[in-house]
Amino acid sequence: MAQELTGKDLRYHLAAVEAKLFNVQEALANQIAITRTLRRANDALHYVWCNGGCDKGVHRYDDLGPDVITEELVQEAERNVARLRTYWTNRQFRQASASAEQTRKGI
Repeated sequence: MAQELTGKDLRYHLAAVEAKLFNVQEALANQIAITRTLRRANDALHYVWCNGGCDKGVHRYDDLGPDVITEELVQEAERNVARLRTYWTNRQFRQASASAEQTRKGI
């Protein structure tokens, strides 16, 4: 059976609960801010949230809407993705070459 708190004990317990509540509220507010920042960062990268052509498929959180996506922007994104693939391939080649060189030298 739970002991009933009275007087000083009750005030101490209430203060402890209020402090915990404050900490939880602060942590939640921080997580909400982080999530909002990450969502807006994804929107800045033109992240596609839905590929069905719906109004909230792109720029869902920065309120710019789908009209900021133009043919030129899509072409530029495609060029950048091709460059990313080339970068990745070249990086893998360099790492493999460096590893082979170290093996050859007995390092």
